[in-house]
Amino acid sequence: MNPERIDKFIDRLCGLFPKDNVARNTVKNAWHSDGVMLDASYEDCIKALQILEKDKWFPSLNRVKEVLRGLAPAKQFSRYCNKCEGSGWDTGIRMKRDYSKPKETWNMVRGTYEIEEFGHTYSVARQCSCVREEIEADAETVEMSFL
Repeated sequence: MNPERIDKFIDRLCGLFPKDNVARNTVKNAWHSDGVMLDASYEDCIKALQILEKDKWFPSLNRVKEVLRGLAPAKQFSRYCNKCEGSGWDTGIRMKRDYSKPKETWNMVRGTYEIEEFGHTYSVARQCSCVREEIEADAETVEMSFL
């Protein structure tokens, strides 16, 4: 979003919350230099306004960024992973085909991950190793872009 649209966005928020005492110029100066606000599309800002108008008071920049990030599509991974089936979460369940039997049968190789909290055992999913590899690859690309 360009700075003029950010100004209109802030003015619209001020109109939604007229009782809140907001220093518009200070807010506009801060929001003009924020990367999330500058990268947001016009359509996302319209959707964000529909969400933010349900709040009880004028939102902070952090709240606006949280809403805008929530509107962003989920990250698609560049390759398919057999552990998480592309979801990014590893349940620990693995299926293995048993070729020794005449019919096609599958056996569970390993069960779920479990943790114990306050005397209860819970099955949990862990962030898959493919996600960590993808994040590390992205971090290297970002580091290289600053050279």
